[in-house]
Amino acid sequence: TAFDARATTHLCARLHDIERTLSKARDADVLIGDLRDYEKAHARAARALAPVRAKLRRRCEVGAAGAAEMIDRHARKRIVRALRNVMRRKHVVLHHPKNPAKASPELVRHFTHQEVWRRYETLRAYDAHLPADVATLHALRAACRQLRFTLEAFTPALPALEPIAAELHRLQIEMGELHDHQVAIDLLERWRRRERSQRATSSTVTSNIAPRPAMNCGVAPSPVGSVCSAKSFASAWRLRSSRTAFRRARCMT
Repeated sequence: TAFDARATTHLCARLHDIERTLSKARDADVLIGDLRDYEKAHARAARALAPVRAKLRRRCEVGAAGAAEMIDRHARKRIVRALRNVMRRKHVVLHHPKNPAKASPELVRHFTHQEVWRRYETLRAYDAHLPADVATLHALRAACRQLRFTLEAFTPALPALEPIAAELHRLQIEMGELHDHQVAIDLLERWRRRERSQRATSSTVTSNIAPRPAMNCGVAPSPVGSVCSAKSFASAWRLRSSRTAFRRARCMT
């Protein structure tokens, strides 16, 4: 490689940490947009989904604060320094065969087919795992991204690769939407479990207290009380995106 492997690995790990931090705010923002579209089509559910909307906004705010802290001025400077270190000119030693009559790969075009086919074979291997669950499709999406990036590196010299890269990009978007919907479903399920646990705890506490006749000891409604109403909202997400993603994934592999 023309880059220092250790410095490159360190930089990629740092960028991956930033990506994970940014994803919390990004995912919440996407879910708020999807929730808004759902409420437009189901006006009667808007009031019941208000607590879910509030929790998503709070999650987005917390994620944005964490992202701002992760990419502050000092962090950006460290990333720039790391990039300069990786891009620093490196002396590459070519190992020629002992027999001068034999040739060894030296130029970029000598490695093009190897890199493209290696990425394609990784993507093609998912054919044995389809139909797949959301986690497998998410890994398939990563394989599509890696193949697309490899193809795009050579599209200036090979314009015929552009339609393939564009199709891979469309597939990425659709499976990305499916992943967003799964994130929403997981959040709703977690909030539902938390609500049930809170209700069970409150019921246990109030059952051990002998309330006075004039005292209202009813349990206050949970701020996530409408999460159960949002189950159909999450199911609509899953149904809409999974069919398209499965169909395109099968076509691409």
